[in-house]
Amino acid sequence: MTCCEPDLTGRAVVRPEIEASWRRSRRVGLSPLSEVGVRPVRAVPSSHPLRRLAADVLNGFEKDISGSPFTAVLADAAGVIVDRRPGLPQLVTELDAAGVVVGRQFTEPLTGTNSISLTIELGRPVAVIGTEHFLMRFKDFACYGYPITAPSTGRLAGVLALVCPLDMASPLSLPLLRRFAEEIEHRIRLGAPAGQPRVPVVDARLPHYRRRRLPVLVAGEPGTGRTTAVRQLAGTNAVLRLDLTRPGHEQLAARHPGLVVVENIDALGSAEVVKLAHLLDAGTCWIALTSGPLAELDDNGRAFAARCVGRVELPPLRTRLDDLPALVNDHLAALGATGRLRFADSAWKALRRHTWLDNFRELHDLVEHLLALRTAGEITVHDLPERFRNDFAKQPRSLMAKTEYELIIKTLRTCGGNRVKAAEHLGISRSTLHRRLRSFGIAA
Repeated sequence: MTCCEPDLTGRAVVRPEIEASWRRSRRVGLSPLSEVGVRPVRAVPSSHPLRRLAADVLNGFEKDISGSPFTAVLADAAGVIVDRRPGLPQLVTELDAAGVVVGRQFTEPLTGTNSISLTIELGRPVAVIGTEHFLMRFKDFACYGYPITAPSTGRLAGVLALVCPLDMASPLSLPLLRRFAEEIEHRIRLGAPAGQPRVPVVDARLPHYRRRRLPVLVAGEPGTGRTTAVRQLAGTNAVLRLDLTRPGHEQLAARHPGLVVVENIDALGSAEVVKLAHLLDAGTCWIALTSGPLAELDDNGRAFAARCVGRVELPPLRTRLDDLPALVNDHLAALGATGRLRFADSAWKALRRHTWLDNFRELHDLVEHLLALRTAGEITVHDLPERFRNDFAKQPRSLMAKTEYELIIKTLRTCGGNRVKAAEHLGISRSTLHRRLRSFGIAA
């Protein structure tokens, strides 16, 4: 460890969620000296759903912080900054230099530990203060993030963040963010779903499970709608996402009147497996578990699944390719663009050949990208992002190549898209994996 890296042992206390984020940042190859501005910024139109719906709320927020060294930052569910409101004009230069600009994506693989990326990872409010940031660029800031949830789906619609100099850090920042984040959610409820499509009931049995408060397992690949299913299961009941690594989790669960959710049971450590077993044995709460596909669960995962009376398995998008036109139209309607785009046969063929590693999340991002590119007219294969065109041109034809391709894709899905982990699972080097991905037309 160099002197530039976050010191996991030299501090008196390192919060577990910060340490875990640092480790994830290192695993994807980030260094504390990495720069934010390596990748180009995205175009964010004024018609962006979240930006449009939150505009009036941010105007009020801007008035509240005017004349102070605070900046309000709004990012969408993918971590892309869609609006920025500095309290002082001179902050613009400082924010630009730090890479905190509209169109920049703030996710852990790109920007390490910060209030936007960590809020997306944890799905709850966070504070990242000074040296808790992974990148040196941000260590002079105190940053706070609050999730914005789309009321119609329960899915993350964005993150509202507050940035200030380190010496202005205050525990009152999160309550302030909460007030404005809830107002944005209210605007979403009155208007459109801020880029999150209105979806039908995931499974018709969910209301029955809710009425009887049955334990439920929601299984599926990342991006297939597990969070949406949990939100629909809960209905109007409050949801507690339980962190089994934190002390007092059993008491928290027992006191919670609504739905208690333990996510990604297939990724639990041995200590957390024992804690979850004890929690299920106690029977003191209404609980839902989420996991990867049932067929890929290990012995512990299958044992937990067997204890759930209700089971919902969500199909990946690649098994619903015949439904693509209807699904795309649903997303266009949710974005207020019904009937504005037509897709040429070449575009549909490319979309049906795509790997859809991120399932419905990726479909949503694609539709939003195409609307930013063209507000009306026909979409051809040449309008699609490069990874979709490459899938169409380079997907393997021979049996051996197809077998290798399918194994790599399955391993990437199992590892949540993490290419470092996937290489380890496959027993190959990262460089070899990247070469094979490029040969199949998948961006490495």
